[in-house]
Amino acid sequence: MKWLKDIYKTYIFDPLAGGNGKIQMDEVAKAILLVMICRASFREGESPDQIYPDIYWICIFAAVCAIAAIKPAFSKFKSLNDDHNNSN
Repeated sequence: MKWLKDIYKTYIFDPLAGGNGKIQMDEVAKAILLVMICRASFREGESPDQIYPDIYWICIFAAVCAIAAIKPAFSKFKSLNDDHNNSN
């Protein structure tokens, strides 16, 4: 039972929790997208036919990039907003 807790903590909770020890929603979204990518890749590899259209792959990787850019974009927006409020 202890090794199950260790596996859960090491491979599931810690990657989703990040540095502050709380599970971040953007990390959960990236994990879900990663599962979707792995599942779709596996299904594509099993069949000689194309199962998912090309736009699926473009959108799924664009979603990962968009999620990864959310935090830096909002931190810049917050600093601009703070500067604006301090100047008044």
